[in-house]
Amino acid sequence: MANKIFGVGLPKTGTSTLGRCFEILGYKKAPYNLQLINQIARGNYSDLKAEIDQYDCFEDWPWPVIYKYLLEQYPQAKFVLTLRANERVWLNSLQKHTSRNTRKNSEYLRQQFFGSPNPWDDEEVYLNFYRNHIVEVTELFKDKPDQLLIVNWEDEDGWQELCDFLGLEIPEIDFPHMNQAKSTSSVVRLGRLIRNKIKRA
Repeated sequence: MANKIFGVGLPKTGTSTLGRCFEILGYKKAPYNLQLINQIARGNYSDLKAEIDQYDCFEDWPWPVIYKYLLEQYPQAKFVLTLRANERVWLNSLQKHTSRNTRKNSEYLRQQFFGSPNPWDDEEVYLNFYRNHIVEVTELFKDKPDQLLIVNWEDEDGWQELCDFLGLEIPEIDFPHMNQAKSTSSVVRLGRLIRNKIKRA
């Protein structure tokens, strides 16, 4: 586990699930560090190396917005880009999250990172950010395919893809799906109910 592993998927793309996977696989995961996030938002990277030196893997803010810097500083590192089923699913999830998180500092960080404090008012700004992020990350690693894994937990990606990428054995534990929306679970249950009725008809 000598090399660092950076999750560079945007928030609400399954980053918590990725973080839990890292922990199950035995990596020392960096915690959510609001002080560091605020420093990065101001362009201050002075404490970044000291933070990275303490841990094996990283996900959520601020890592997705500094992936180019990370590749320059850690050229042997591995990167995981998590995606949602589609951009609208991602935006809806982010909008729900921001409805619960209206603190001024959170609005400031969204302004700094996304270019707008409110995904409800500026949907296209956020959608463009999501689209561009995927294109730019993919482009950066087009000649380094062994260093970038792109996964979508909603598309049944899981242990196989992640462990193959990291060169590890698949653990004997169910794949963790963190922070699944209740509404999504309800849709799944409804779908199963309908299919069962059809089978009995």
